[in-house]
Amino acid sequence: MNPELSASLRKNWHIVTVAFLVAVFCILSVLLFRSYTVREFPDSREYETVAHAHIFSSGFWTGIRPVTMPLLLKLSRYNLATFAIIQLALNLICWSVLAVVVVQTFRRQWVKIAGAAVILAFALTVDVTLWNGTALSESLALSLHALLLAIALWCVRKFAMKQQASVPHQIFLASGIAVLATLWSFTRDANMYFLLGVAGILLLSLLLQRKTLRRYGVFLLLLIIMFGGIFLVQSASQSAGKRWEIPLINVLGQRILPFPAETTFFTEKGMQLNPGVLCFANNTASDCGMDFSGFEPWISRSGVRSYERFLLEHPSRLFLDPLRNIGELVSGDMAHYYPSAGTVPRTFSEVPAPQWQKVLTRILFPRDIVVALLAVLALGSFVLSAVHRRLDLRWSVPIVLLLLAYPLFVVVWHGDAKEVQRHALMVDVQMILSFWMIILLGFDSHSNVRTDTSHRGK
Repeated sequence: MNPELSASLRKNWHIVTVAFLVAVFCILSVLLFRSYTVREFPDSREYETVAHAHIFSSGFWTGIRPVTMPLLLKLSRYNLATFAIIQLALNLICWSVLAVVVVQTFRRQWVKIAGAAVILAFALTVDVTLWNGTALSESLALSLHALLLAIALWCVRKFAMKQQASVPHQIFLASGIAVLATLWSFTRDANMYFLLGVAGILLLSLLLQRKTLRRYGVFLLLLIIMFGGIFLVQSASQSAGKRWEIPLINVLGQRILPFPAETTFFTEKGMQLNPGVLCFANNTASDCGMDFSGFEPWISRSGVRSYERFLLEHPSRLFLDPLRNIGELVSGDMAHYYPSAGTVPRTFSEVPAPQWQKVLTRILFPRDIVVALLAVLALGSFVLSAVHRRLDLRWSVPIVLLLLAYPLFVVVWHGDAKEVQRHALMVDVQMILSFWMIILLGFDSHSNVRTDTSHRGK
């Protein structure tokens, strides 16, 4: 081998290793995908209905489902096999980009490798890969979320360099992020609350960090305005398309009508207890033929406001019910979504996935008490780094993800009473990824502590 090439490989062995990990990730993802049979669900047909509407019609932009997945269906010419292949391609690109950016985020070479390995192995877990073979929005949402996370880490790295960015550069960067954030937010309506939360945290950071305001003030102000604008536009789209109606019916049927005290609150607000309404007690919207006429005209006029008032007047239910049901939010088994051609699995143990993938899933996307253990390890990593005064701007990304996790669990829990586990998936991914990043940052900081100490000793 050429001596110069050999020396270069030894010097940049971590880059070669990461490239190898990305290649393995892509190969394994494709092999897993080849074993899937693309599955449709009732929600899939609603996305297809919106996709068939003219792209400039109100039926497309204010339809029963948000527009990102219908856009992809249009690009796929309504062919689900093509749609799934595009989903897979986006999955490979976005998670690979995140792994590469994570490598650049850390300082120690072994932590760089560990970071890339954790990200790519996480992307190979059952709970992430299964959506590539389903005609639902989860795969798109997870992929675009990974890309947004990569961009956030890249921006933080740029901020840490303390370099002044030109105003046109800041405008261009903020606009690009806003476009991507819009596509991601419109995969699921609950995502807009994440953007609203990020806008609030950015605003607070601007008020507290004047140096950041001087160097990247235009960029951050534009993000705040754009994220707030996305929230308002998506809220209007959701309202116009009545995308709140089915979830609200599910909540009324599961959590209100079976209980006299709660039912009385809503009857006092105008809800009628006719046979059409009582049919939904302990049922979901689809169990009574999707006939919501018994709730009219109350539900269209004041249903959402009545539910919001109910939650505000019962703050313990608003804030503590998600905690009381945290197992359903964090540890729900979504095996029945697995894109299998045979018998639909009922539990994780029945999923016809390779054993290596199940092992990865149990380690990197844990359930039950293991999540609590991961949280304790992340807390310990954070505290140890804080004691050694090793917290820097890199920590802001996973900390923001964690700060927004429980508020988003609140949104998910009260947003719908059906398929809670699937609706909470995005928040689960956000939370568990933040735990892993904090642990890795702790190792990176601890390595620096030891190195700095040794240098001072010299």
